[in-house]
Amino acid sequence: MSKIIFNIHQIDQLESNPNVASVSERSIQYTGEFKVKDVLENMDGKRSQQIFTAVGFDLALICNSKAKAALKRWRNISKRWRRGSPERQTWKDSG
Repeated sequence: MSKIIFNIHQIDQLESNPNVASVSERSIQYTGEFKVKDVLENMDGKRSQQIFTAVGFDLALICNSKAKAALKRWRNISKRWRRGSPERQTWKDSG
């Protein structure tokens, strides 16, 4: 869990960004569209810092390391899906 605790003003600021699905005191959930766009732009050579600031995130608020960690997590998920991982097959077959 994050050591960062967002106050009401910061939560409002984050919620106003269209790339945010929801925010709590300790976490940010981004939209699926943003995650996909983020991974694709990163594959084209953009860094997480460039991507997040281009869409209006204040890295002083969310921390550059959080942006990097989120992108790394999304890239790993993307790689598993492209390889046809067992998790993907299980999910696909169950629906």
